[in-house]
Amino acid sequence: MGAAAFKNYLASIQILISTLIDTVSSLEKKIIMFKTRVQNGINVDQSQKKLYEHETQLANTRTQIEDVKDFFVDIKKRWSKAKDRVIGFVCWAPSIGVGVAPHRYTRDLCVIELDKEKFRSMIGNVLSLGALLGNLFTQYH
Repeated sequence: MGAAAFKNYLASIQILISTLIDTVSSLEKKIIMFKTRVQNGINVDQSQKKLYEHETQLANTRTQIEDVKDFFVDIKKRWSKAKDRVIGFVCWAPSIGVGVAPHRYTRDLCVIELDKEKFRSMIGNVLSLGALLGNLFTQYH
């Protein structure tokens, strides 16, 4: 990621945290409403069920907030310097080919040698750079 993309990525994490905080506020209001309904005997069975669901969601959302905050701190600490975001280098890249036989496709490829240290905790042999940070981010949506 370049400087602008990294800055935007950090901003998107902060927006996610803000959205989760708004969700907490909304859930707290719903919990108060369902507690009141249970206390007043209004639709008790359904209100208790909804109360439990919202309390569970509230606990999960609070956990998500802490996890995303920790993630933000980790990303900022480990990836803030541009040199830390370099994960490898192009070691082979043939020229772009247009109308390449036999199916007349466009050929645009390269081979990248990755810095093993950046991926020391990776398990398996598949790497999707498009989701490298995105997967960590989307698990909190």
